[in-house]
Parts: sequence; structure tokens; C-alpha cells
Amino acid sequence: ESGIEELYQGEVRREKDTLAVFADEDMAQIAGTWIGQGRYTKLLELWVKGASFDWEGLYGETRPRRIPLPTYPFAKERYWIETAQVQAQVQAPATAASVAEGIAVPEAADEAADPFELLTFEEVWEEQALAGGPVRLPRKLVCLLSDAGNQRCFAGQIRELAPQAEVIFVAQHEVSRLHRDAGDGDSYRQVMSRVRAEHGAVDAVLYLWGLEDSTCLPDAVTVKHVLQALASSGLECERLLLAGACGEGLDRCHLESWIGFERSLGLVWPQTRVAVIGLEQDVAVEERLQRLIAELTAEQIASAFYRRGRREVCRVRPRALEDGESVLRTGGTYAISGGCGGLGLLLARHLARTRQAKLILIGRSGLDAAKRDAVAELEALGSAVMYLQADVCDRGAIEQGLRSAELRFGALHGVIHAAGLNDGRSVFEKDDGHFAEVLAPKVTGTLVLDEVLGDRSLDFVCYFSSAAAMLGDFGACDYAVGNRFLMAHGRYRNQLQSRRERSGRTIVVNWGLWQDGGMGMVDAASTRMYLKSSGQRALGSQEGVELFERLLGQACTQHLVLVGDRQRVHRFLGLERTAAETEMGWSDAGRAYRGERAELTGLSVAQCVSWDLKEHVSGLLKVARERLDDEENLADFGFDSISLAELGRRLARHYGIEVPPSVFFSHPTLAQLTDYLVAQHAAAV
Repeated sequence: ESGIEELYQGEVRREKDTLAVFADEDMAQIAGTWIGQGRYTKLLELWVKGASFDWEGLYGETRPRRIPLPTYPFAKERYWIETAQVQAQVQAPATAASVAEGIAVPEAADEAADPFELLTFEEVWEEQALAGGPVRLPRKLVCLLSDAGNQRCFAGQIRELAPQAEVIFVAQHEVSRLHRDAGDGDSYRQVMSRVRAEHGAVDAVLYLWGLEDSTCLPDAVTVKHVLQALASSGLECERLLLAGACGEGLDRCHLESWIGFERSLGLVWPQTRVAVIGLEQDVAVEERLQRLIAELTAEQIASAFYRRGRREVCRVRPRALEDGESVLRTGGTYAISGGCGGLGLLLARHLARTRQAKLILIGRSGLDAAKRDAVAELEALGSAVMYLQADVCDRGAIEQGLRSAELRFGALHGVIHAAGLNDGRSVFEKDDGHFAEVLAPKVTGTLVLDEVLGDRSLDFVCYFSSAAAMLGDFGACDYAVGNRFLMAHGRYRNQLQSRRERSGRTIVVNWGLWQDGGMGMVDAASTRMYLKSSGQRALGSQEGVELFERLLGQACTQHLVLVGDRQRVHRFLGLERTAAETEMGWSDAGRAYRGERAELTGLSVAQCVSWDLKEHVSGLLKVARERLDDEENLADFGFDSISLAELGRRLARHYGIEVPPSVFFSHPTLAQLTDYLVAQHAAAV
């Protein structure tokens, strides 16, 4: 239907090349000018063609509520409200904001709830005994263990359970000998290639050097070598256990950070289940190995740490925020690592605007024109600002810089550690240098700051972590591991504070995606896919900095912050189990076929794959094939995390390949997914 008054239409796919010539700042300037001139229809004409704007500029003190509309699976037909009914209603006057949203909302509709809420969670370690029942007896294991006595003890305990089990041991000195003749990563690949050639596939690989040598615990790069060696050698294993012995100090922080590998690899490496096992230092090696073997042979494996004789696992649970007084001081002195980065600068502006704080902005690079402008902006808001050019990992530079700042500003009141890097590449592609570079500010930088701050009398220390620590980083691993270290170190530092060995509580915030601030994904399409499929939206800058201030006053050490539909986010986090698969008829796995369809005659491989994909999506979501556009984001069809997992299973069965969930985020349209399958799995498709 056409000619409808105040209806704006456009097609994003046709206009995306045209809009691509505008940089984000150009579009923002255009939008700002039109908002100032009241030219809202011009904004809408661009918006329906795919342009993005920050609609915050339209709102006054009262923001309109969003009205949730059905997505494709729930709206198979269009329905128009009868004109007579519309005329019979009393209309509220349209505001600039309602025009920009494309609707005029009657006052009565104000009761409609915005489906997105600000949700906060915490991760806790809870006692959970290892489940009884049947065990999985191993037939063939690769065990990275060096001491001959430990090797005999492990082999003996395994063969008590499975007399025919074969154990292939790899000692540190064997890899070190190879290292003299090959690159460090290559030595591990040679070992795993030899195992594959001589023994074939194995049931599990156990990385146990951390049980014997505590210096292995801070070394996440070696874990990367093991992962890369398994992938490049083609050695198949169902389980990978990463284990170490630790107490309650920094060694536990390092070992616990390895859970980042587990969370990330689950998204990209589903054929191998990864778990991290922390064993107590002060128990006999025989008992440690006995517990480890019990974990290995359990029906389901999961990361677990033993403490004071108890087995504990980490669980996520909702955590409501408490009311309390702000700990921020007017005129207080605050240091921000990464202070001129995305989030750091947003926070600095908030502190300048609301507290006229004295700010120490720490950054690696020199004071260029952009940073000078940022400093001038903060000073115009009422702050005194010092830019400290220093790598947060350089103890000497940080110590000297903070001393100089205190001479200028007086005592330091709080520290926000927001420095970080993320290049997004897969762990299987990264060299040692890039992997260590991402880890450094989160691990070494945290340790340096803690040592330099020492016994200073502080109000708080806040670590800016990421949701990736708990949810994974789509296979990069280094970012998840580094942010996981912040979580563990935050608890450790609070233990020291309770013993009066540190001053100021530590708060760790695992931020979800922000609209601004640089905490996004690789590209806009992947970000959109992730947010929509998990029932989230990005966190707004203003609500984020205001929430930061509330979090500082909470009794809980760690907070995961997401904005989204409560039920869908809970499902995404695994807090609610649902019968959705049964209700949607997923048990039959769709209509089986292997390409012998009359519709495929004469089509190219790519066209056949595209046909296959639409057949699976249509059957899964109950959407007509003709409504599935190749260039549309999968999230716009109505996929969520549950249905995406089911699509992955169906494609895996259909083609006989592994289809990890991360594929849908890196290839979020049917066209991109088709290209991926044809390029990466040509023989199978």
C-alpha cells in the first residue's frame, strides 16, 4: 500500500553503498544540524535507508517509551488499523522524539513497558560435589606431565579404572629440546603431529605442568601453543583439561584466568570440551591426581576448583543493586588508565561534569591534537587534568607519574583501570607477541598498579572488565583470559583489604557492549546479530556512567552489566531452561534431504547451499522462503541464541561438519553464510 501519510519507506540493501561515503562524524554533524532546525522528516528519510543516528539529541527530560513489535516468526501477515478506529481515538500531540521514532504514541500507551531493562548479575563460587553415576573410561590420553614419579602415579590410577588405557606423556624438557631447533609454537605442533601419526585420535589431552611447576600458571601463552598444536596437527580429542595447583593468592588468579579459554573455545571449537581444574597445593600429589581423574572421567566435564577439601564451581546469578551513598568526592583526585580511550574518556567527562575532579589520565601514546582537545574539554568542565604518558605495565613510569601527580593535586582518592586492547583475531591465528600484547594491560598492568598503589589510603579501585570474561570472546581467548584475571584479582585484593594489607574496596565491572566507548565487536552487522539474538541492546553512554557511580557503592565485588529483555537474557546466560525446542517442533530436526531435489537441478554449488540454508531457516522459524532475503541480518528473521544453536546442529547433521555458534556472528547474513560454507567446506557441501 502506498500514499500513506507520514509513512516512510526505504531499502537498506540498495542504499548502503551510497551511505557508506559518509563517515560517522559526518552523519552525526548532519543529524545535529537537522535536529537543531527541526527537520525531522529529513532524518527519517535517511533513517529508513539505513543511516544510524544518536536519537538522544531529540529527547528532553522525559524519554518516550518504546513499543515492542513482533518480528518475522510472529507476524506472517500485515494488518492495517482501520481509519475509522484511528479517527475515533484521541491522539496525543506528536513530539520531535515521537516523529523520529516513526510513531505518535497516545498517552494511554505510556503504560506499555520497554522490554529492555538494565540487568546486573554476579558470578559466585558455589560448592558442588562431582555428580555420581556412570563414568567415561578413557582408552587413549595425552598427558603433559614431566616428573617420572608423577607419571607412574597417574598411569597407575588410570589403569585401575581402565586397564587397557594408553597414556602418552609429554615432559617439559622434551618440548624445550625441540625448541632449540624450531620456533616455540612449532615445537608443540611437532609433538602433537607425532602423537597423531603414531597413535591417531585420543580421548583427551591433559595439560598438567601447572601441577608440578607454579611458574607455568602465569604463562597463558603456552596454553595457546597447545591449542594451536592440536588444531594444526589435526589431532582429534574430545576433552582438554587445563589443571594446576594453587592456593588463595596470585597463583589462583592466574589459573582462574584460564577459564577464559573455556568460555571462548566453546563458541568456536565445539568438538573439544575444555575445562580448568584447580587443585590444592597442600594435598599429596596422589590425591590431586585422583581428583583430576575423577573430573576427567565424569559424564560431563566443567571447570572446578578445590578449596579446603570442597569442590566449587562458578555460577551466574542475578544481583539487584542496593541503594547507597556515592563514594565519589567533589574535587577528588582520580587516576584513569586508558584515560583517553573510549570508556576512559566517557568516565573522565562524567567526573569533570559532576565532581569537578582532578584527573590523572594514563595512556601509552603521546599527547597528540586529539588528546589535547580532550584535555581542554575536561578543563572547560571544571577539572584540573594531568596527562601521564606511560605504559600501565611499566612500574617505574607509573610510580614516578603518580608521585608527580600527587605533588600537584594532593592525595589520590580512587583508581579506575580501564586500559585494554582487543584485536579480535582467533587464538589459532595469533602469534605470541600479539597474544601477549592483549594480555599485558589486564594482567601485568593490574599487578603493576596494585604494587604501586601499595598502602595508599584509597576510597576505591575499579577494574573495567568485559562480559567476554564470562561469555567468551568468539575464539580470540586472550581478551577473555585477561578480563577473567581482573575478576579473580578483584576478589584477591579485597581479601588483602579485609586483612588491612590494602586500602579501598575493589569493584570489578564486566561491561556488556556500549553504544560508544570502543567496547563493540568487529563490525556493525556482527554486533547487531549478537545483540538481537541474545535479547540485548547496547548500553547508552549516560546510563553507563551513571551506573558506574552506583556500582562503586555496592557490597558485591563483581558485577556483570547487560541491557536487554529479562527473560531472553536469562536464557542466554543459562539461568532459565526452556521447552522452546520442543514447542517449536525441533525434535524432528526438520526435513531430511541431501541435495536430491528437483529445485536444485542446474544450480551452482553456491546457489544450492543458499537453497539449503533457506530450507533449514524456513523450517526452523516457520517463515516462508520468499521472505528470507540473502542480505538480511539473521537476527532480523527472529533468531535467538537457542534457535541459532539448533540451526548449527541442523547444518552439522546435513553437511557432516562442525558449525560452531561463532560462525553466525562472523557471517550474520545468508549470503555471507553461503560464502563461508562454500569456501571453508567445499568438499562437504
